[in-house]
Amino acid sequence: MLNRDRAISLDEKIQLKQSQLAVLSRDHGLTVHLNHNFLQQSRQILFQVEPHHARSSRLLHLPLDFV
Repeated sequence: MLNRDRAISLDEKIQLKQSQLAVLSRDHGLTVHLNHNFLQQSRQILFQVEPHHARSSRLLHLPLDFV
């Protein structure tokens, strides 16, 4: 039997992770972008993190259960 309390859609996972990363963005001066193409190809959530005052960016590869 499906546990409805634990069932969460991919979109909900992405929204939750984006909201969590938005707090990091605000607190640490980061810009976070979601890469939808990578998500579809690899079944992982890929966020690109860009420091506001730097020229480099970092990629965060997050498994879908990383919520």
